[in-house]
Amino acid sequence: MRDVTPEWEQRQIDFFNNLTQEERVRLFVQTIQDVRETVERSIRIAHPEYSEIDVLLAVVDRYHGNEFTPEKMAGIKASIREYHENKAKIEGSPLS
Repeated sequence: MRDVTPEWEQRQIDFFNNLTQEERVRLFVQTIQDVRETVERSIRIAHPEYSEIDVLLAVVDRYHGNEFTPEKMAGIKASIREYHENKAKIEGSPLS
């Protein structure tokens, strides 16, 4: 599916081709951060009762939920929860 005309597609290609490597990396990192923030916001809207750890686990599930068996994903999420809960106890981190 194309959502832009061939002319606009070429303009996008030209734009990226004219960026330096550093500018490309910066743009792509910012895009990844923006998408993650959007995902986090959508989870918080759908589940305002979620703690910060619950939001983090929902993000993990959204990104990787289909990559593992349910049992493996449960183990991964339990490890993430344990790590952040222990970190919060030690450092006073806001994730709890």
